[in-house]
Amino acid sequence: MQVAGDKSDQRPVKSTDRKTSPEHVLKSAIEKARKFHGIAEDALPCQLDLLLAYERFNESRATMLYPMNILRNYARLQARTHLIGLFDVDMLPSLSLYQDLADPEVANRYFSLTEGSREFAPSVLVIPAFITFDARTDKGNFSAEQISDRMVIAEKKELLTLWQYGVINRFDPMDRGHNATQYERWLQATEQYEVKYEYRYEPWVICDRMMVPWYDSRFRGYGQNKIVHLENMNWTGYKFRVHPKAWLIHRKHALAKAKLQHLWDFQEMSKRPGGMVYDTVYGHSTTLGGKIRAALATRQYSTALDPATAACAEKLPWWQQDHWHWQSGRHQLHHVAS
Repeated sequence: MQVAGDKSDQRPVKSTDRKTSPEHVLKSAIEKARKFHGIAEDALPCQLDLLLAYERFNESRATMLYPMNILRNYARLQARTHLIGLFDVDMLPSLSLYQDLADPEVANRYFSLTEGSREFAPSVLVIPAFITFDARTDKGNFSAEQISDRMVIAEKKELLTLWQYGVINRFDPMDRGHNATQYERWLQATEQYEVKYEYRYEPWVICDRMMVPWYDSRFRGYGQNKIVHLENMNWTGYKFRVHPKAWLIHRKHALAKAKLQHLWDFQEMSKRPGGMVYDTVYGHSTTLGGKIRAALATRQYSTALDPATAACAEKLPWWQQDHWHWQSGRHQLHHVAS
């Protein structure tokens, strides 16, 4: 399984200073990427594909227009495996998920589940996500980051214990974006279970690389991009099934500039009599999300792809071979919106 992430280092580029010129910044980024790739190749048992993408702009405020969905699609293009995990880079998969995927019999069940057939609809496999908190115990004090690292290799019963002590919680507990996963049920579950899609549901999932809809490239900055993608899956006909013994752990980090800007825009919106701030990233994302929902409801939506993603999907050999196999094979997917 390869992971489609969505974050990278991006900074404003000005040509007035040699050290911050486009050429110097790009050269430095390439050197860092090459060094990181070498370390990862030496340390990890799997192959790492590292794609360095950059975008030039003239004003620092353009960093708020981070091309989130375009980069997600680029990551997906690099995948050569049947299954992909749509996980953010700050979400750490549990060892139990790796162990499942390393078992051919279990992996084949995932293939069948995500592909679907003429008899049953395809599914995405929801991987519950958790956040951690600092903790004081009789064995010492532990930071949220240390607990995150521990929970990656822990067994589910240990995770349940920390849940009971309030050291971990479900991701984004104050929002409804993960309510449909039914965490209390998951903590006791030993088998997969299906959940009903709810508005604004945005879990991280495992899915079929070839068949799941692409991300809409018009979304930039923070907000709506992942929510709308999951909503598109629902309208396309996908079922949502929850993995009973695998999970993701969020590793704590500083808030991104785009997230801070999103929160600021929301506060500004609440102060205005008219409500929506259309000239902000928040206003753009919210308005675009509303238009897409209306199109989905009338079956008029088609995912907007940037030219590079569309061209690569048509020409990359590992996409062409699989695409031919999918169209001529035994599995079909109806009402694909992308």
